[in-house]
Amino acid sequence: RPKPRRIRQVQKEGIMAVWVTNAKVEVALRWLNSMEYKVKEWVTWVKRTKTGKLHRSNGYLLAHQKELCLIAVRGKPRLALQQGTDVLEACVRQQSVKPESFYKLLEKLVPGGRYLEIFGRENNCRAGWTTLGNQLQDCVRSREIRKLFSSRDVSEETLEKAVKAAVSAV
Repeated sequence: RPKPRRIRQVQKEGIMAVWVTNAKVEVALRWLNSMEYKVKEWVTWVKRTKTGKLHRSNGYLLAHQKELCLIAVRGKPRLALQQGTDVLEACVRQQSVKPESFYKLLEKLVPGGRYLEIFGRENNCRAGWTTLGNQLQDCVRSREIRKLFSSRDVSEETLEKAVKAAVSAV
């Protein structure tokens, strides 16, 4: 069973949004708590097909038609409260691509913030965000960060170095 990665140096205060599968909610809650984050909200993405029907994917006991994202807070960051809703309805796009409305929600919640996406893919890259991941080519500008993520199995120590490098570059 993989150990949750600790990301200690990202921020002293701020928010962290963590997408979780139903089976890993408890692991994510313990992980966030271990880093002194307190979960304040659960965002539910109701997945739709291009025709507007509910999208179905495999689950353990039931078919899944949603994804969950935990919104956790560390310290007392300045947030613009009540800027959105905890339910997003959006079409499924390519694998791992989250809805545009989710990014907009975070940007409204933390206006003018520094945004970092970890374990992103090419299709997750967006203006105003730093995206880290081992499947990136074009949107990782730093050779140091790209080199740290060149391995498919990113160790906790390597992740820590990459995050520090990315945060200092933002």
